[in-house]
Amino acid sequence: MGLSSSQARLLTLTGRMHDIEYKAARLEAQKLQMANESARVYETYLNALDATKIQYQTIGTDGSLDYVDATYASMIDNGYILKIQEPVRVTRATADNFTTAAGNKDYFVYLQTGESGAPEGYIPIYTAEQLMNIDLDGNYILMADIDLGGAEWTPIGSYSNPFTGTFDGNGHTISNYTISTENNGSGLFGCTDGATITNVIIENAIISSTGEDAGALIGCAYDTTVSNCVVSSSVSGQSYVGGAIGCAIGCTITNCSSSSNVSASGSYNSSTNTITSDGFAGGFAGYVSNCTIDNCSSSGTVSALTYAGGLAGCVSNCEITNSDSSSNVSVSSARAGGLIGGAYQSVVSSCYATGDVSGPTQIGGFIGSNGETSTISNCYATGNAIGVTTEFQSVYDANNLQDSIGGFVGGNWGTITNCYATGDASGENNIGGFVGFNADTSTAVISNSWASGSVSTDATDAGLFSGDTKPASSIENCYVVSSTSGEQIYLYTDGNIRSDYVTTATSSEINSMSDAGTTTTSSIGSSCSTPSVTYKNTSDEALEAEALFDEITSLGYIVTDDTSQSSVNGHENDVEWLAEMINAGYIYIYKEDSESGELYQVSVATDTNLREVSDESGLKKAEAKYEADMKRIDRKDSKYDTDLASIENEREAIKQEIETLKTVAKDNVERTFKLFS
Repeated sequence: MGLSSSQARLLTLTGRMHDIEYKAARLEAQKLQMANESARVYETYLNALDATKIQYQTIGTDGSLDYVDATYASMIDNGYILKIQEPVRVTRATADNFTTAAGNKDYFVYLQTGESGAPEGYIPIYTAEQLMNIDLDGNYILMADIDLGGAEWTPIGSYSNPFTGTFDGNGHTISNYTISTENNGSGLFGCTDGATITNVIIENAIISSTGEDAGALIGCAYDTTVSNCVVSSSVSGQSYVGGAIGCAIGCTITNCSSSSNVSASGSYNSSTNTITSDGFAGGFAGYVSNCTIDNCSSSGTVSALTYAGGLAGCVSNCEITNSDSSSNVSVSSARAGGLIGGAYQSVVSSCYATGDVSGPTQIGGFIGSNGETSTISNCYATGNAIGVTTEFQSVYDANNLQDSIGGFVGGNWGTITNCYATGDASGENNIGGFVGFNADTSTAVISNSWASGSVSTDATDAGLFSGDTKPASSIENCYVVSSTSGEQIYLYTDGNIRSDYVTTATSSEINSMSDAGTTTTSSIGSSCSTPSVTYKNTSDEALEAEALFDEITSLGYIVTDDTSQSSVNGHENDVEWLAEMINAGYIYIYKEDSESGELYQVSVATDTNLREVSDESGLKKAEAKYEADMKRIDRKDSKYDTDLASIENEREAIKQEIETLKTVAKDNVERTFKLFS
């Protein structure tokens, strides 16, 4: 059954009402848009009221002064130097590279150019993440400084899986990492074997270990070549602790330095009154065996239970040359030296120590204990050797407290030639200006050496050169420097005064004796210098990327498709643009000093040849544009009002007709119901 005519009409009217409502909503939105546009037009007009322009002074042909509107181009022509400092325009890719680089310029250059400048066969490292994930047998080169921000570091390599590759620091710095552990083998590298570590700079490494083999660079190094490395650290552990290397076996170490505070606690069994772990602490290395060390140096403080040295705690079967230490050294039990705590079966030549050394026994300004088959030549010490009382000294020898203390060597069983000491020595037993105790063995030979320090003690076994010289030992052609010749020098051997070993001489006399250690200073090499960056991308693209990084860092950036380096393009002769840029602080004005050629900054307010004036012509243009825009807006707004009024009239007519149709339909239904009922 079809619809009645009234039902059909009602559907038509309902559809029409929906169209009217849609048009009305659209017109209301357009009116709102016009209101917003009106506000923008008014804001632009207000800005125009404040608009100014920059003018510079000119001199006419008749000598009269006048001012001319300034543009970027005209100010450059008139000798001004304009520097633009607005956010740098960069692409999205460049912005992403800058974010990824996280302040690392070298990494940003690599991301921008795709070229590292690393030598062939090496994998470049730019980030901490890359450093943490290196393979243990690869060849790597550091291409940027890496600041670990104080983070806990997991050492590279272990005893079971040591690092066996090559790591070239390339003169870059790895800084600010910590290691707090109970494990053995703590350092940037936990353990290396057959590796090469070179050109690395370590700064502010803090290692706190209760285990063994701790060093800021390497915990334990086997058959490793270490060269041109510089370390600044604070390292503590139980045993085998060094500022750079904890334990080194079969290594070659050259041109390295450490500025570190180092301590090795060792371990002590109070029930048996025995030391169960010696300590071994060195400003550079804790324990060194079968190694060569050349042209290395150390500074800072070093302390240990036993065996403490400014450069190394203990060396065995080693050759140490051209090295020095200024570390202050202390030991709680025995064997401390300004350069080495204990030297055994080793050769030490052309080295020196300047730090003070203190402890209970075998304390030397240069070496604490010099073993039977060790040789020291062309070396000197200037620090003081100081005997002190500690709670652990009885562990070594309860009957010899503050014992065997010498300005150069505490206890000597080996050969010393062409050396000298200038520091003072003090203690209770076997105290000497050069050697505290020269052992009762034919291997204990001292020759061509001298001392000039004072000796402080109440004991009888003391002397300005030697505290106790046993019969089988030998002291030949040695001297004590004195302000007056002829002073009696005592050497004590089994309580008997002997004066036939040492001759007294003045400083000038010593300086004239080529065989008395006076050639030492000239034969000692210099300590390691800081390595410099060798490999770097220096292409034109890299230099441009570096400059871009500096600009972004200084000024920030905006992402845009227009990546022109300067927003001047297209505005060279724009008066309004120049004034806006100067007033916004994006352009700075400079002049060149005619005499020095240096640039100095000026401003519109301070430069007498510049002024800022209202932009009258611009204001008139702005007024005309404002009036035209407002008329256009008013016309549109008026038309929208007319259309809305027409729509409202039609809406009311349709509403009335719909109500009428509904009433008729209702009446028809009621009438039909009555007929059938």
